[in-house]
Amino acid sequence: MVTDLHYADKPPAGSRHYRETLAKLEEAAEQFQKNNPDFVVELGDLIDAADSVDAEKRYLATINKEFAALPGDKHYAFGSVDRFGHLALLSMFSRYGLKNTAKTRFRKPSHGGL
Repeated sequence: MVTDLHYADKPPAGSRHYRETLAKLEEAAEQFQKNNPDFVVELGDLIDAADSVDAEKRYLATINKEFAALPGDKHYAFGSVDRFGHLALLSMFSRYGLKNTAKTRFRKPSHGGL
C-alpha cells in the first residue's frame, strides 16, 4: 500500500519534496519486488496540484511509469488533490492498468478542468 505520493515537477515547498517522490517510489518498488504482492493499492493523491490540466497530465504520466511497473495488479482511490479532468484521469488509469477502487463523486476543479 502506498499513499499521498504528491509527485510534481516543482521545487520543494515546506515539508513537501515533490521531485523526490520518484526516488522514494523506486525504493518502495525494490521492497515490493522482494515481497511480490498480488496487488498494490495507492490511496490517493498520486500527484500534486498544478496550475493547469496539462501540467497535471504530465505529472500523472511520469509517476504512472513508475507506479505501473510495480508487481501485481494496481488499484487506485481518488484523493483530495486528484481533481483535474477526471475523464482524462480515468483514461490514464486505464492505459496503465490501474483500477479505480472507490465510488467517487467528482467536484469541479478550481482551475477549470472537467
